[in-house]
Amino acid sequence: MEVSKFITMSTGDFIDFKVKRSYDELILKVKPNIVEGDDGLGNKINKRMVGIKLGAYNNKVNHVKLGPAQALYHAGYEVYFVSVSSLKYIGGMILGKADTSQLGGPIRIAKISGQVATFGVLAFISMMAYISISLGLINLFPIPMLDGGHLMFYAFEKVLGRPLSQKNSRRFFFESDCFCCYH
Repeated sequence: MEVSKFITMSTGDFIDFKVKRSYDELILKVKPNIVEGDDGLGNKINKRMVGIKLGAYNNKVNHVKLGPAQALYHAGYEVYFVSVSSLKYIGGMILGKADTSQLGGPIRIAKISGQVATFGVLAFISMMAYISISLGLINLFPIPMLDGGHLMFYAFEKVLGRPLSQKNSRRFFFESDCFCCYH
């Protein structure tokens, strides 16, 4: 699953694979093919393919029960993975390397949520967790109207050692000096 996620979320032209053969480790540079397909839910997507197929071993999915410490570790790893993947995707979009056809608003999220819900409660909750992590991360960006903007504002005040004037704080948060829209 990790290899599949890594291939899907990669944005570079080539992917480095470290392969262990006997006692030697080889680094293979693989250029993924971009293939149009569907995501299993009926949505058209561009998939990055390298010739590896993910499948259940002996057609059986093996569920492993985790203790509390292991569950926390794996949850932390998933948060880290989703955060890094989201940042890489955003960086790829800025650089023009990421596929922006996968973006969607609330209607697309609702559509995909309904489709994922047919796979069960666990799949639906997992998808909602991924969306929450991504939105939480984006909310921390230093954009004035987001929480990250407020944190940046507080950092400025801490560095200056005093509160910013009301005029400067209004400029920072793009507020106007009047309370009406028409004069």
